[in-house]
Amino acid sequence: MNKYNKTLATYLALFLGLLGVHILYLKKSKIILCLHITLTILGAIGIYLFKFDNNSILVWILLCCGVFNWCIIWLSCIYYGLMPSEKWIIFAHSNEKNSQTNALTVLCIIIALMLGMGTLMAFLAFAFQSYFEYNLS
Repeated sequence: MNKYNKTLATYLALFLGLLGVHILYLKKSKIILCLHITLTILGAIGIYLFKFDNNSILVWILLCCGVFNWCIIWLSCIYYGLMPSEKWIIFAHSNEKNSQTNALTVLCIIIALMLGMGTLMAFLAFAFQSYFEYNLS
């Protein structure tokens, strides 16, 4: 009997990203792991290069890769947390007891919403500020 708990999967998605849920917990495909690591590295390179040249298209593409990656991670956390019990039982080969949404799952969903929206809005505000600062000067 598998004991894949929906709350644990939601928290793994929040703190470890797609690596935690897909590889360590649900034992899903390794392609997702490769994409996650690649996008994380590209985002980190973008953050590093931004210190030296913030007007380069390449830097902004790399930054978008990083932000896109983390938004996917937080969306997957929300997806697992809001998944209906019937679908979770089929998805994770779990039993009915481990597929229930409880208060800890809802708290994790709220944290993921705050992090996702905060990151997305901060990135958009920063991008618009840099765009207008560069074009108006």
